Amino acid sequence: MLQTPFEVLRYDRNLKLKERVRFQASVQMYLSGNLRPFAYFFKDSSPSVFSFFTTPTGASRYLGSGDFRASKLLEIYDLKEKTSYEILPVAERPLYKKLDKSVGVLYFPVYTVDRHQSRLYATTSLDNEITVVDLNTNKTLSRIPINHGEFGGLKSNLISSESLPSYKHITLAGRNHKMYILDNGLIALEYIREIPFGTYEKRIADDPNYHHFQDPNYHRLILFDGKKQISTDLLVPPNVKIKTTLPGARFLVKIENPEVEEDFIRYGIFGLIRQGQ
Repeated sequence: MLQTPFEVLRYDRNLKLKERVRFQASVQMYLSGNLRPFAYFFKDSSPSVFSFFTTPTGASRYLGSGDFRASKLLEIYDLKEKTSYEILPVAERPLYKKLDKSVGVLYFPVYTVDRHQSRLYATTSLDNEITVVDLNTNKTLSRIPINHGEFGGLKSNLISSESLPSYKHITLAGRNHKMYILDNGLIALEYIREIPFGTYEKRIADDPNYHHFQDPNYHRLILFDGKKQISTDLLVPPNVKIKTTLPGARFLVKIENPEVEEDFIRYGIFGLIRQGQ
């Protein structure tokens, strides 16, 4: 399935278009660059009750002049009822009282969906908690604290555009980046560490297009068992970008060597192994 700002397109295994379904979202989002996964689920495991999220993970809804702190993080569209509803008020986030209106453009949902259990795991770009939601009832099942190894921006008394480090108009701050569902009930959070001002100056002197969000050296993984955090920061292998998950607590990764301009794209597999195995 493929989602556009106006339609959901359903294809068969031969990529033949089988159905077009139009919908109306409260915020129409046009994204460029990397594609986001299509997040959907079936209420009560019924294939006739199909719902999906109109807000992609990692995409901000707060680009206008309104105050994002009065809104909710996610909108869900119910295809059977042809109606939408919103969940997860920003006012219920643990850092809500610290958030200044000025960080709206940097504030967005980061989530993943377990379709087998109709369960949502959600946080935000600037957050220290994962909220677990039953999508059948929209009730919060649990709140899992996140202990980042290094996320200085969250420690300020006021999280604002002034408190977060930047270079001209480019943010140097850290942020939660992506979430993944792995085997055996494991959840992985990928976050990006803050880059020091002096280090960033040196990097852009060598490469004017450099940004630490794209640098694997600043990416970290934290593991959760669905109830609590079970790891400290885990290093992502050098020169790799995580693309998707694979069975066996593994990731498909794209390998990029900044020192070599290659004529092909290299991929590899990065696996997680518990100590003692």
